[in-house]
Amino acid sequence: SSDLTAKQLENEQFKCSILKYLAEVDKPATIKEMQTEIPEFAELTNQRITHLLTSLIKDEQVTKVYEKKVPLYFLS
Repeated sequence: SSDLTAKQLENEQFKCSILKYLAEVDKPATIKEMQTEIPEFAELTNQRITHLLTSLIKDEQVTKVYEKKVPLYFLS
């Protein structure tokens, strides 16, 4: 819908970037890796990316697992 705020639209684009990235690397990735490897994420806070990922997890598009207490994310 076109009722989305600028922030929500931006978030949707970021979520698409996450999904595209996870599909391309084809392995579980950390937030740090996303910040390093997704160009537009360099400016984003860890908290903001966590928020985006949490939303994708709720939509069952991304799965989160822990390896040595580090959260890893991959496509569901």
